Formats: sequence, structure tokens, C-alpha cells
Amino acid sequence: DFRFDFADSSRQVCTEVIYRSLNGVNGIDLPLRRRGGHVTLSADDLITYWLEERPEAFEFVLYAEEAPRRPGHRAHVLDGQSGMRRLEELMQKGR
Repeated sequence: DFRFDFADSSRQVCTEVIYRSLNGVNGIDLPLRRRGGHVTLSADDLITYWLEERPEAFEFVLYAEEAPRRPGHRAHVLDGQSGMRRLEELMQKGR
């Protein structure tokens, strides 16, 4: 759904699937923000919510990023504390 229209559930973008699945469950209250004339939820919004609002509501599984120096650009996968630290680091750089 490249209209990013959260008011219409007949077509959904990836974060809308997450929003419709988790919002309201166990006290999760995902904030929607207006962007480009539409109310949306970005991947960064989800990560910020996890880091700043409800870290206990989610279980960190892994973080994967492209490894350009590896043959075939295979992903570099981080789990546990190293993955969480990398994701937090990236979110700080984006601010």
C-alpha cells in the first residue's frame, strides 16, 4: 500500500500490519504521526517506542544489516546485547 493510508485496511504497508496486530495488546499504544498528508507509523517510530516507551513489551530477537565487504554482501547478524546496542547506536545517529 504505497498510499500509506492507515484509515483503509483493504491494503496495508508492513508497519500497518504490525500496528493492526499489536496496538492495544497488553497496553501497547503505538503513536501514529502525520507524514505526507497521511497518518502513518514508520519503522523508526516502532524502534523509538520500544527503546523509549515500552522496552518490556517487546523481545529483541536480532538485528541484521548488509555487510558490503562480505562475498555477496551477506548480512551481518547481531543478536542479544550486541544487536540491541547496534540498533540503539543507529537510532542515536539518526537524531
